[in-house]
Amino acid sequence: MTRRTRGDVQEAGQKDPFLVEVGRRVREIRTRQRLTQAQAAEAANIPQATLFQTEAGIQNLQLKTLVKLAKGLGTSVRDLMPVPVEVTEAEKPAPQTLDEVLERLEVSSRETMRLSQLAVFLRTLPQQEG
Repeated sequence: MTRRTRGDVQEAGQKDPFLVEVGRRVREIRTRQRLTQAQAAEAANIPQATLFQTEAGIQNLQLKTLVKLAKGLGTSVRDLMPVPVEVTEAEKPAPQTLDEVLERLEVSSRETMRLSQLAVFLRTLPQQEG
C-alpha cells in the first residue's frame, strides 16, 4: 500500500534512510528557528502536508521543492542534505595503525579503478564539437 500513486512517497513502513535524514535536518532547522510546520510551509510556499511528509522521512522531494524549502527556512540546500560517506571518509584523521593504512589503500584502489573505468568509457563516446 502506497501513500500516493505517483511513487514519490515511500511505501508505508519502508522509510529510506536518506529521506529520513533530510527530514531530520529540515525539522531541526525549523524548530531551531521556532517555526511551526504551518509557518515554515507558508514561508517556503509549499503545502503543509509536503513539509509534514518530508519531516516524517516519507516524502521524496523534487529539486524545485527542496530549493523552495531551503529558501523558506533561510538556509541552503546543502544544509538540508546528508553528507556523503565519501566526504566524511576524506575528513577522517590520518590512519594510526597498519590495519587503518591498509583499509584506506583498499578504498583508494577501488576508487581509482572506478575512475579508470569511467575514463575508458568516456573515451569511447563520440567527441562533441563546440
